[in-house]
Amino acid sequence: AYQGAGDLGLAVALGANVINATLVIGLAAFLSLGSSTSRLNLRRDILFGAAIIILPLLFLIDGTISSLEGTILLAAFVYYLVLLYRDSHKQQKQLHLSQLGQGFLSIAAVSVLLVILIYSANYTVSSAVSIAEMFNVPSVLIGVLLIALGTSLPELTIAVQAALKRKPGLALGNVIGSNIANSTLIIGVASFVQPLVIKTPLPLITTAAFVLISTALLGVFAVSRQRLSTREGVALIALFLLFLLATLITSLLI
Repeated sequence: AYQGAGDLGLAVALGANVINATLVIGLAAFLSLGSSTSRLNLRRDILFGAAIIILPLLFLIDGTISSLEGTILLAAFVYYLVLLYRDSHKQQKQLHLSQLGQGFLSIAAVSVLLVILIYSANYTVSSAVSIAEMFNVPSVLIGVLLIALGTSLPELTIAVQAALKRKPGLALGNVIGSNIANSTLIIGVASFVQPLVIKTPLPLITTAAFVLISTALLGVFAVSRQRLSTREGVALIALFLLFLLATLITSLLI
């Protein structure tokens, strides 16, 4: 955002949401062969996630996400963390000193990784802008096609491993958490630093449309029998391919 590439950040966050909800969950459903996705509070997380994921799209109607709207997104993320903490607290037993020490080590590791992430993110944005200028295409398309796909690789890895163990609920829960973080924490921080203004609307409109479609599918799943069939997995993967095709067509129209 501080580099003036706010629409690139939006493209990455929204594009990753689409990829997570289509390719990642689709592969999990296909590889798990219709295994049950039963998980504590999964339905609530899906419905809450669907509402939160749509929230930044509503803010984008006027073409800008202001600092105030970014603050609202961050507040939504904090509320989600509170819900997660309450769930874990109910299941958590007495905390031992060894566990406390491991917690401090985890915090230290996260702090180091956060510093590395900031520098790598700066390099990624600069590289994306350079590639876009080299091929004379909007940086938003680079964000949707390349960076967003790379961002979703960890979720894709977890989804494959969970599916092979017949635990697609783990993959689904991971995707929900990731998409909520993208829609609240990532976009919220970026817009809080500097209001995000859409410079190239067409690619983001296309991506936003697929965010709505994939989120609607998650909502439908929330009221279903909580089982991902192989057929549903194939449909989600097909939706991902349609998303890629629509993105490429959009690039030709700009």
